Amino acid sequence: VSNGFGGPMAIAADGSLYAFATSATPQSSLYALNADGSPKVGLWPFVGPPGVQKIAYGSPAISPDGKTIYAVLGSTVYALNTDGSQKWTPPFEMGSVTEGSPMVAPDGTVYVIGSGLWAIKPDGTAKWPAFGAFDYYTSVALGLDGTVFVSGAPTWPGIGFTAVHPDGSVKWTSDYGGTPTLPVFFSTATVGSDGTVYSILNRSQSNTTSIVALDPESGAILHEWFIAGTGTYNSSIPLAVTPNGTV
Repeated sequence: VSNGFGGPMAIAADGSLYAFATSATPQSSLYALNADGSPKVGLWPFVGPPGVQKIAYGSPAISPDGKTIYAVLGSTVYALNTDGSQKWTPPFEMGSVTEGSPMVAPDGTVYVIGSGLWAIKPDGTAKWPAFGAFDYYTSVALGLDGTVFVSGAPTWPGIGFTAVHPDGSVKWTSDYGGTPTLPVFFSTATVGSDGTVYSILNRSQSNTTSIVALDPESGAILHEWFIAGTGTYNSSIPLAVTPNGTV
């Protein structure tokens, strides 16, 4: 169906599968399959606008009730009903292309990094104005208490990592020793079953890469495991963490 795919597919509670595919045009489409692999009926696939600035790089996301599928193509967030029709007219425009995926909180708020960190209500309006110089190659992670964890900082110098309350106020932020000329970068985070935040940390100063476990309340590094080799890493791919904390 395509020359390439976006991020991993999203799987709904009823077993439905949602996945992006991109043609050579380039043009991304969101496909929907039933649990048995047959195509869903309705207005599927959802075909996005053509152009390199409208490609889907991440994964779709599904609302807690399973009735809305969120798709980010370029700088635009689309909300789709289960029949493939658009829920928001017009869709939500972030003003900047993202290569991350949306994340949906239990209350239905959609978090995504575009021209800053956006929080979008289920009706398609902004919960609060976007802010911050966050890494648009990454996606947010949600803490057990609803805290939003994001790679980057409210301002650009040093980059680092930030925790944001659901109301948009900053809980904590740290550059972890990074500077404007030698910044520190974090990958998309993963939150463990005990709330610990795991990420891949790249330090420009030493050209090293490590896996870190962060305290969700303060951002302090609880554990750090250095990875052999240079500081090359993929910021968009989160770590996998088992319920017992194995990374």
